[in-house]
Amino acid sequence: MTDAPALPRPMARLRLGSVQPSGWLRAQLVRDLDTGFAGVLDQLTERISTDLFRDRIEAWTPNTGRSAMHAATDRDESVPYDRDGESDVHWWDAETRGNWLWGTLMMAHLAGAPDHIAAADARLVALRATQDPDGYLGIYAAGSRYSRPEIENGELWAQSRALVALLAHHELTGDPASLATAVAAADRTLPEYGPHRPYFHQPEPHHDLTGMTHGLNATDAFAWLTRLTGDPRYRAFATWLYEDFSAQRMPAQNDDMAAPNVADPTRPLSSHAAHTAEHLRPLLVARGDDRALVTAALRKVRLSSVPSGALIGDESVHGVPGPDTGYEICAMAEQLWSLVEALALTGEAWIGDWVERLLVNALQGSRTPDGRAISYLTADDRLNAPLERPDVYALIQDGIGRYKLSPTHEDIATCCSANSTRVIPHYVSGMWLQDGERTLVAALYGASEVDARIDGVAVRIVEATAYPFDDRIRFTVTPERPVRFTLRLRRPAWASAVRVLGADATEADSWLSIDRLWTAGDTVELALQTPVVAVPYGTREVAVLRGPLQFVQPIAHEARVIKSYPLPGFADAELLPTDLDALGRYPVLREDGPDLGFRVVRDPDAVPFVKMLLLVPVTLLPMGCTQLRRAAFALVD
Repeated sequence: MTDAPALPRPMARLRLGSVQPSGWLRAQLVRDLDTGFAGVLDQLTERISTDLFRDRIEAWTPNTGRSAMHAATDRDESVPYDRDGESDVHWWDAETRGNWLWGTLMMAHLAGAPDHIAAADARLVALRATQDPDGYLGIYAAGSRYSRPEIENGELWAQSRALVALLAHHELTGDPASLATAVAAADRTLPEYGPHRPYFHQPEPHHDLTGMTHGLNATDAFAWLTRLTGDPRYRAFATWLYEDFSAQRMPAQNDDMAAPNVADPTRPLSSHAAHTAEHLRPLLVARGDDRALVTAALRKVRLSSVPSGALIGDESVHGVPGPDTGYEICAMAEQLWSLVEALALTGEAWIGDWVERLLVNALQGSRTPDGRAISYLTADDRLNAPLERPDVYALIQDGIGRYKLSPTHEDIATCCSANSTRVIPHYVSGMWLQDGERTLVAALYGASEVDARIDGVAVRIVEATAYPFDDRIRFTVTPERPVRFTLRLRRPAWASAVRVLGADATEADSWLSIDRLWTAGDTVELALQTPVVAVPYGTREVAVLRGPLQFVQPIAHEARVIKSYPLPGFADAELLPTDLDALGRYPVLREDGPDLGFRVVRDPDAVPFVKMLLLVPVTLLPMGCTQLRRAAFALVD
């Protein structure tokens, strides 16, 4: 592995808002904001409405691990922070609220929804107002900040969720106050940790360090600040934080992406899946020039992922990635963002294939089409979704119910509901990249418009397509004046053939490049030949994929309401199959014919991720169009 080639020059992520989604991507954003839980999550659960950035934690008692949860305000009531009244996860509401502020801000601006933009912007202005005169922005009052309690410390993690929301606001709106607030907060934190004072530590082995190990992803904010300001101090801090994490005595908690463990080919993934997925980004920031280490990390995540794209984990990574293995929304949201960053860093086109599969299969199959509920845990094969279905954490913690559908999952953890708001925004942020001054890269496909500058010339490209439900993608290029540049298109590995219509293209390393002088109205079309293929699970069964879409056998079901919310239309529910005979019918597929014997039927009145395509003679639908389903099939030759 030491002889691996050097990484190519990283591609640049465009400023947030430079890419505007259209088609089904925008429609889903609008629907989720208007009628889903995304826009009203703070009205559905106090886990979101609780604002620890404003109502700070007043004191910490290290010998018990309990905090005296008095608000740093004149209010009489205590600040709620977890369902058991324990302070081990005192940072949890700040993480959850921060991710929701961030996610709904991006959703609103990318959807172009004025009312939601106004509400999201107002929340970010209110977040800025919580900053102290010395620059501190976080969850602790003056006497307790930057401490290292013996049990937990989610302070750096909570702060980072506020900073990324502020940086997103700055990019989306151009508001310099949000950038200034983030810079002042980062500058206040920088002196607190470093070679003079390590952040990561190992107290008693039984102590939970979930919040502290989440803190590694303060690198998200510091790497972003580096891009915006060019200040090398932020990059140096992000690099140091990852090296501090990797220098711990191993094994350590949530240590999958620590450099020594990534480099060990005999060590499988075993951490909390959300940590594993998110910790890939600090590795990319600090060790991005180490091709062997980056390749090893991506390989390990691939080996623990199912055909639908998801990294397994219920909540930890363990076992074989089979059709009924659980995976979590939080882990998938982090995985998608990490893979978008890996695609930009490495230029490896196959990562784009993976990102698309994750978005249109596992993530769509974990939610209801109307955006009113998600499953905290899901599996490719979902024959039922009962409240009582156990997961590994149910064996060591009180409570079950991660497989049910809910807008909040507040009886378990609201983090997944908040994180689900980030999914499409992260995808959109990676759809278009820029390689140097003269190359625009269509890295992930979907209907969109991108605005960029090439050699100082403003260029707009409209990408028109119903992808992944259509096999053609049309690009219309409109520069403000004629300009020569390269348009680079990803060649999906699953395509048996591709054609570029309207221009000459050269292919290298799974990228199609069109270098020409572009004038207003020039069009290019990408036509993909998309076979139906069988992809093996870790078992003897196979998944059926056509392009990025995984096709599954839908199972008729009914929803039984477990809990209703004050806002009409929102409920927790379990899904129970109504056709037990169908559960006993197990399709056996043959591989001795083209497309496994299937043919595609298109619904002329289809709505994406409700019903769009189906395969016959055995009726299979895209995973994202189903609630209960069979995803794994036997294959004979």
